[in-house]
Amino acid sequence: MNETTPSSLTCRVPLAVPGSRRTERCYALQGKTRGRDPGANVLVELVLLDEERDVRNVLGYHRAQGRFVCDVESGWRVLGWRMADGSMPYGDYELVDPELAQIDQLPEAGCTYDIDLSVNIHFRNGVPPEWPSLLT
Repeated sequence: MNETTPSSLTCRVPLAVPGSRRTERCYALQGKTRGRDPGANVLVELVLLDEERDVRNVLGYHRAQGRFVCDVESGWRVLGWRMADGSMPYGDYELVDPELAQIDQLPEAGCTYDIDLSVNIHFRNGVPPEWPSLLT
């Protein structure tokens, strides 16, 4: 018998309801573009949300699946996005009520200075060459 634990249950909350006082028009990350993205390194307008349910629109770009980068301080989550060129690759935008968003399920907006610049060096046979000493 398969038992489902409460932690594995995901509650689907509507993006907006008829009585929503404020809505944003965008492709919601919890909506029809869930699992889809605008493409790698594509310029987008992000609709951001913080813990107080404040909304902010900023330009940024899509870096990887579920990873958007823009110039904001930490704490902002990506509620949705719009193409910066005005195109609508997935049809009409959705109406999204920031008050109904499941903030804990939204990815945090990455900062432009938070880009991984690490370098991986691979040596033949896993052994680095003998480097000459600069002290001799």
